[in-house]
Amino acid sequence: MIESKDTQDLLSWTYAVVMAGGKGKRFWPESRPECPKPLLKILGEESMLQLTVRRISQIVPKKNILVVTNQTYSSRIREHLPEIPDENIISEPEGRDTAACIGLAALYVRRIDPEGVMLVTPADHFIRNQRRFAHVVRAAAEIARQQDRLVTIGIPPTRPETGYGYIHRGEQTEQRRGEKVHFVKKFVEKPNRQLAQQYLAQGDYLWNSGIFLWKVSTILKMLKSHMPRLAQGLVQIERALGTERESQIIADVYRGLESTSIDYGVMEKADGVVVLAGDFGWSDVGSWAALSELLPRDENGNVIQALHLGIDTQGCFIRCPGRLVATIGVKDLVIVETDEALLICPKHRTQEVKKAVEMLEKQT
Repeated sequence: MIESKDTQDLLSWTYAVVMAGGKGKRFWPESRPECPKPLLKILGEESMLQLTVRRISQIVPKKNILVVTNQTYSSRIREHLPEIPDENIISEPEGRDTAACIGLAALYVRRIDPEGVMLVTPADHFIRNQRRFAHVVRAAAEIARQQDRLVTIGIPPTRPETGYGYIHRGEQTEQRRGEKVHFVKKFVEKPNRQLAQQYLAQGDYLWNSGIFLWKVSTILKMLKSHMPRLAQGLVQIERALGTERESQIIADVYRGLESTSIDYGVMEKADGVVVLAGDFGWSDVGSWAALSELLPRDENGNVIQALHLGIDTQGCFIRCPGRLVATIGVKDLVIVETDEALLICPKHRTQEVKKAVEMLEKQT
């Protein structure tokens, strides 16, 4: 497809920051400390990270894609993304949540383009309609560049979900590329079911996707205003970038940083934040049950990735490659096996897999 001139211009000043940290505990037993969720191939032949980078490369050139990860994973990230320049893989010495991650990435972007626009996205989300995604991102990027605003993309809710944060959408401020742009009234933490049902019925709440756009100068200014301690640490790091002491200074500074999300640290406190609705088939793929909703099912509603003999088996997710699995009279189960472990649980309790992992960690 031939890009229009304005799209070509957009690509040149946009830098994608892909956050690829975390431990992915909800995808145990496949996810391990050495293999977090972004590196899992749970949606096909490519890892979640590879799918994300391929999607983003339709919007920005690969040389403008930066990946922030824990230094433990940096070599494996390079194996998954040989097309991304080595210097674009940014290693954190330890996890300090998304505010520190984004602040560190902003310093690297500022060295390239002090007024560049940052697209910030997690590495492990699923987006079905990639053309729609690209269109909404381009509209959001234009606003970020021209209006010096923090911009986020919210997802129109399809159910009363208690596992996501929400964005309360206010009055419309404009249209951009045909997309409605609204002020954000407030960001809301994960609600109970009653509140989630209320948000769904009201129609002016969106799921918080964790996808943001802003100029690098804007986010660094906001970090200075709302998270001064982090901003002071970033000043120390920036002085060391490109020197022999870069890695050591980053490690020293990170030890003293607070662990805070960008939502809590900046987005909930900033004025004039705007949101666009992203109706592009989004999922954060936050559990085995969520994954099963994205994959083809058989006539009984089962997702089967195994040799399977099923009698009266309905709505199950079975992932035991190369194994024969026989099930009789079961419904809505998740069964996942690796060489080292076997998980069996009801679909509606897959969020609790994280608890099981934490119990295992205490025992080892």
